[in-house]
Amino acid sequence: MPKKFKLFGIALLAISSILCLVGCNDQGSTEKTPEEPTVEQPTEGQPTQGQPTGGEEETKIIKSLEAKEQTVTVRVDENKSLSAYYTLTGYKSLSAAQKKCTYTSSDESVVKIANTLFKALKPGTAEITVTSKIDETMTCKFTVVVKDVFFDRAISKVSPDDNVDCELLEDGGYIVTSENIQGEYLIKGVDSTKLLISADITFNKANPSELYPKCGICFSTTDKTNPTDNKIYFFLNSEIGDAGVSSWSNFGVCEVQNGGNWAWNPGVTDANARHKNALYSVPEPITYGTTFNLTVARDGYDFHVWVNGVYAGSCTTLEDLFGAAGESGWAPAVSYAGFFQFNSEVKFENYTISADAATVDAKIASVAEKVFIPADGWDKDAA
Repeated sequence: MPKKFKLFGIALLAISSILCLVGCNDQGSTEKTPEEPTVEQPTEGQPTQGQPTGGEEETKIIKSLEAKEQTVTVRVDENKSLSAYYTLTGYKSLSAAQKKCTYTSSDESVVKIANTLFKALKPGTAEITVTSKIDETMTCKFTVVVKDVFFDRAISKVSPDDNVDCELLEDGGYIVTSENIQGEYLIKGVDSTKLLISADITFNKANPSELYPKCGICFSTTDKTNPTDNKIYFFLNSEIGDAGVSSWSNFGVCEVQNGGNWAWNPGVTDANARHKNALYSVPEPITYGTTFNLTVARDGYDFHVWVNGVYAGSCTTLEDLFGAAGESGWAPAVSYAGFFQFNSEVKFENYTISADAATVDAKIASVAEKVFIPADGWDKDAA
């Protein structure tokens, strides 16, 4: 091929390549670049996720207000937090002010509202209405059924973990206590200077951290003397200690001054309170699961004890603890009675109590020869 034609062909090929490149650039590069994220716009009348619908509803804060249960059961004298019975949610996180609600009771003689609590006053039924403060269109209701009690909640120490569903005599007449907390169960509406109380008691187990568990019968002068919380305890001395003892024979007694000065504590002298850890010993040891009966009669300052129907002994408590000063001098003060346990699972059943003077006197009179702890017979105070 002549040289001039060869050069012409090369030039023509170059021009074609240039035109091709220009054409490709006009149509956009074939190399893909990252795309921008797309945002789907809501269709008309549909809210975006997590937001209320349009119009006036865009200003709403509360999404829902619902009762957790339609019916709840509580006991007379119990105080409950209202917020535990409903769920309030917002379209976004709510402030403390936005969470506030108002509460009404359909019968305040049964269930009374007090700020954010409700108190059960007497057996019956009441409906509680909960309404959002910032959105009064949001409301819910639940029914409270109030059952009576055998043990006075105002002066007792009852744990939420205690099984008290059958505390009423008509419901079976028993309770099973929780091992996770010390409990005290004083019987409602029975207070006197003459009392006779009895129960079958089963000590099932103690909390692993409790080395000195005890359970039995107690008397309390709550609100009756000054100081107002003097007590005396009669108990199975079920000391476990570091050795893990699981068999016990001794029943003891301990006085307590003003709620906290236990007789066996350091610094509490016999002038304040006294104790004796072995008032009586049973012939057959008691262990976990053994049921025994404990009965105590109070007659003024004197207390008399029976274990499994056998007279165990008597003691006379200090006037300062179970007496009240009057114009003519000291006189016995009335007390409540009930049961107690130290961090132990205990079943109390078949319990009875009487403040009838003739009944109390007859029980005491059944003992021909009473044996009292002598003045010098109380145990030494703790070091």
